[in-house]
Order: sequence, then structure tokens, then C-alpha cells
Amino acid sequence: MSKRIVTQWYSLDARVTQPGTGTWTPNASIYERPEGLVVLVELAGVKAEEVEVHIANQKLIISGNRRDPVCAGKSGTCRVKLMEMDMGHFERIIPLPFRVEREEATALCRNGLLEVRLPRRAMGGDEVDLHQAIRLKESS
Repeated sequence: MSKRIVTQWYSLDARVTQPGTGTWTPNASIYERPEGLVVLVELAGVKAEEVEVHIANQKLIISGNRRDPVCAGKSGTCRVKLMEMDMGHFERIIPLPFRVEREEATALCRNGLLEVRLPRRAMGGDEVDLHQAIRLKESS
């Protein structure tokens, strides 16, 4: 890496957005299988208790907060020189292509990945499309 590029990185103080401002969207992969959907979301450094997973209005809604592990709570004593990782509030909204069995939906946070499994709903029967949380489990 050239000295000029490194020097430019270290002169970014005034232009780097402070952690915790705005909302960012985590990367996701969505798989459709005969039994339903599997959604994987990259959430490195986010604890399960900082993530909310809901189904509302035929959408999967994933939101939460990723805290800066270095500068959190150290206002004035920590200066960011380069930040390529998003911090602060995040939200990902995924439209669902079919009705799902809400009661059987699962969410598991493991190794920086959130895995949400949404079983396909059998045909028939009316369903009120209300806001429903999916309990999130954390695995080591």
C-alpha cells in the first residue's frame, strides 16, 4: 500500500461519519426451499438480545443495533481514523412471497449470522396479518 493512501486514510477525521448515526442495511441471502424460506443475514458483532425479528404485513422485519466495540461511551477520547463497518441502528425488510407458519418460524444467531427459517403455510384458512415477534435463540 502506498504511503499516500495511508496518509489519506489518517486524514479522514473530519469526514468520517460518527458511529450510531443513521440506519444501515445488513447483507442478506434468501433461499426458497419446498418447505419454506431460509434467510441468512450478516450480523457480525451483534448479540442476539440486540436483534428483533418480526413478521408484519407479509414482510420479515429484522432490526437492531451494532455498537462500536472500541469507541462506545468514549466520546472525545476515541477518534475514528477509518470506518468501513457500519455501526448503529440497522434494519432489513424482506417481502415474503407466500404466507408462512408464524408459530413455527425460528431464528438463530450463530457465528455472526442470523438464520431465520419460515415454513410455508399450508393452503386454506384465514389468517389475520398482525405484527408477530419471532423468538431469537443464540448458539455458541
